[in-house]
Amino acid sequence: MKHLPLPKMKHCCYCTTKFRLACILIATWSMMSTAHSIRILFCPVCTKIYTREGGILYIPMIIIMWILLLVDVVLLSCSFFFLLSLFLKAYPITLDLFIIFGFFAAILMVIHASVTIAQIIASDCNNGSDSVAHFFYAILWAYFILIVYTYREEMNCEPGELVEDEDGNVKTTQDCLTS
Repeated sequence: MKHLPLPKMKHCCYCTTKFRLACILIATWSMMSTAHSIRILFCPVCTKIYTREGGILYIPMIIIMWILLLVDVVLLSCSFFFLLSLFLKAYPITLDLFIIFGFFAAILMVIHASVTIAQIIASDCNNGSDSVAHFFYAILWAYFILIVYTYREEMNCEPGELVEDEDGNVKTTQDCLTS
């Protein structure tokens, strides 16, 4: 992920430039939203969408559900370990795993929401709140991945390493890790 061409953010949500704090909040949000996504998969508002009565896409719906469930479970554990690594200021690999599985979860949430909408249209269900939640989570994931990616350089600091910031100022690792 060293050469991933993602833009660097200057602040998070127009309120803080402390990306470590933002990442702590994002990891906490991730655990809650992933748990809700798992709830959506096991207890959908309309259970017909997973049966033949729900439409012709019920088999792809079930396959997507299980793949998203697997990614959500892995993402839940990645979120926990990323949060732990933020407090320990160690193990930067957790950040990369968090970004990767967050990206996959966002894509799968959009696919699941789209197929859910198609199933809702084909059935007599009229509640699309699960799809709205997954679309909303996917949009937030896209933004939060940029925030976490911005913090990546700071988290990858080695002890005693000199780091250059955006303004060209050289600072030590301790300065880097406290921001």
